[in-house]
Amino acid sequence: AGSGGAPGGRVSVAVYAEDLILQTGMIHQLRVRPEIELLPEAEADRAQVSLVVVDMVDEPTVQLLHRLQRNTSTRTGLVVGFFESGALQTMIECGVAAVLRRGEADQDRLVHLVRAM
Repeated sequence: AGSGGAPGGRVSVAVYAEDLILQTGMIHQLRVRPEIELLPEAEADRAQVSLVVVDMVDEPTVQLLHRLQRNTSTRTGLVVGFFESGALQTMIECGVAAVLRRGEADQDRLVHLVRAM
């Protein structure tokens, strides 16, 4: 079992997005789900799951993933527009637990991703 806690329990989630549009969209998808507890930025350090939402894996994304990897209390999921084959190794090295393409990121898939970690 992942960090999802007890079956039926809520999973605390922090969202990190590269722009306000991505951030707002992700929060809109997740906030209505009873299984998810969205944390404000000030409480992000206590998140069981950190969702990073980006168009592509670039250097600032890698830096963020490394920072989250050092926070041992969180599992990191990546929602990405597209990535090159070489980026997969980078994601693994950064401790990413799950990856979902943005084009496939509907509400149910996002919740499944969070709970699977």
